Amino acid sequence: MPKAILELEKMPNACYGDGCPFFKITGICDILSSRNNYMPVLVPSEGKHPDCPLKEVEEEVEGKKKESEAEYNA
Repeated sequence: MPKAILELEKMPNACYGDGCPFFKITGICDILSSRNNYMPVLVPSEGKHPDCPLKEVEEEVEGKKKESEAEYNA
């Protein structure tokens, strides 16, 4: 399965109001909806959706741990 690395300033801990790049004001997650044949997928009012593709990873860069990155599994 292909993977992509997204560098985010802050890893969102919730869908609503926490800066998730996939959240829309209507309460729908764009990326989860695209995985669901573009049928709207509503997000929870607190926390993250269980199927959220954003996972925090730590990667070493030149011997130092890099700050937070998000791993997106397409």
